[in-house]
Amino acid sequence: MEAYKVVENAGILYLSFVKYSNDDKLLKIGVGCGSDFWLKTLDETEIRHQFDLVKVHDSDGLFQAIKSAYDGANLQVSKIAGGMRVNIGSAMEFDLHELTASDRRSELQHLLIGMGRLIETLQSNLTGAEIKIKKLESDSNSRVLMPFPEPDIKSTRKHGTRGVKQPAAVRSIVNPSSKKRKAASGVVFGEDETTD
Repeated sequence: MEAYKVVENAGILYLSFVKYSNDDKLLKIGVGCGSDFWLKTLDETEIRHQFDLVKVHDSDGLFQAIKSAYDGANLQVSKIAGGMRVNIGSAMEFDLHELTASDRRSELQHLLIGMGRLIETLQSNLTGAEIKIKKLESDSNSRVLMPFPEPDIKSTRKHGTRGVKQPAAVRSIVNPSSKKRKAASGVVFGEDETTD
């Protein structure tokens, strides 16, 4: 697990980072500002001590709380006598000591390599997202979209349903309020056949 955040204090920008190594079970919290570098390394016992402070039950919960603080800018750095203090979230506070020149070089090397790997991952994710966006854009542009036909207001009936215009009902001349009825077509009698 790694997290990085640029933090400002008294007009100076600091790069704060946190790294956990599964191999040696160490949590490193560091702050650097170009030429100066401060670091605190926590072993398994010190990591477990943080569980109660953050109210988590395991390392994964602790790392998630630390990552959330880094992602949400809930992180503060301040200079203290002989070092640097880092506040992560509302419950965790660490005093970091300044590194010697040789240790500083080694930690900066690890920091740069870690950030380089992170940048590679982000670039790979960004390239993948750009490819997906271009594919979606080309798919949407290749579809022929048929526009909806505009409703023909003149051809609607009383109830607003669309349909073919019906012929007007033929009205009676004698009584215009009633419709003209068709003539009754009763039973058709056959013509009488006469036999001679």
